[in-house]
Amino acid sequence: MNDIQNMYFSINGGNEATMAIEAGVALTMDAMDKSKSNTNEYAKENHDVKSAILNFCADSCGMQHPAEKKDLIRLFSNTTFESMFNSIVAEIQSVVMVRAQSPQIMAMANVVNVDAGDSYTWEIDTKGLPVVQRASYTSNLSLLDGYAMQGITITPIPYTVGTHIDYIRMLANDYDFGREMARVYQAFMYHQTTLIANSIFSATATPAALYKATWNSNDYVKMSEVISAYNNANGVTAYGTRTAWNAIGALATAGGFTTRDQYIENGFLQKVYGVDSVLVENTASLSAPIAATLANVALGVPTNMIVMLSNVGDKPVKLVRENYVRVQRDDQNAGSLNRIAYKYFMSYDVGIATGAHFAVQNTTAA
Repeated sequence: MNDIQNMYFSINGGNEATMAIEAGVALTMDAMDKSKSNTNEYAKENHDVKSAILNFCADSCGMQHPAEKKDLIRLFSNTTFESMFNSIVAEIQSVVMVRAQSPQIMAMANVVNVDAGDSYTWEIDTKGLPVVQRASYTSNLSLLDGYAMQGITITPIPYTVGTHIDYIRMLANDYDFGREMARVYQAFMYHQTTLIANSIFSATATPAALYKATWNSNDYVKMSEVISAYNNANGVTAYGTRTAWNAIGALATAGGFTTRDQYIENGFLQKVYGVDSVLVENTASLSAPIAATLANVALGVPTNMIVMLSNVGDKPVKLVRENYVRVQRDDQNAGSLNRIAYKYFMSYDVGIATGAHFAVQNTTAA
């Protein structure tokens, strides 16, 4: 065995299953890191982790370590081996789902992980202050409740992803086990990002959002001031895709040559009327054929809206997801004798649940 496998199978107080799972998690995380996934170090890590997991599962059922394709067929025909392998795959996905964070999601939403079958409730308190009125004898006085809470509950709902693992190729140098695991994670993250984006980049993101259907500079400035004042925050930041900011920049560059030069050079203005413009990189699943025209391209984040957020920790969207990924295996005869068909189930949902106000601005000219 090599050094990594010796570490995984050491008996000096270490749990071999946990070590195998952690090795798979580390490989999956590295597979999603572009600075690591195309290196010789990653190729060696991929080989070592595949061997470690396969050999651990073989040891668990008293079988020899695989060296050829026929050995893999023999192992995956053993129900104990396959059950152990499936359990490790499920645990890798569960850990990665919680540990890996999408910057796109974290910018727009607070994420809460709950146990299987649980939901989560936010209690939103009033921010209103009592109304100060001119005092006079026997006058009516408007009263504000000192404690007014409203509960908003989000309950995860199940979603599923289906993939195949071509297990007779697992010993091949070009079989990237980390990439196969990462694809499942990225599929779920893409879907969660689209749910979040379509919740907040929306004209109906009520009740906490101010919405403007058309853009003009005066309203843009005032809306930023209102959002800052409502949230008792020092300034606001605006988020949008490159296409959205390009449209805003076209409307805001009438003031002079400097802004036009910046607009032409970058494709958008980095600051519009005192509000920082943060670029939200768009996403695509690539699961559909490439569209023949730009009008038919499917992207995850709407390109005709921008969102103003205050610099507070309470993000407008809440993502509630279970901390476990269920895995079901289909019969090997379904499609191919040499492939395992997996169905991954993860439960999550999103909703607008916040005490912080925000603004949604359409990119249409007034």
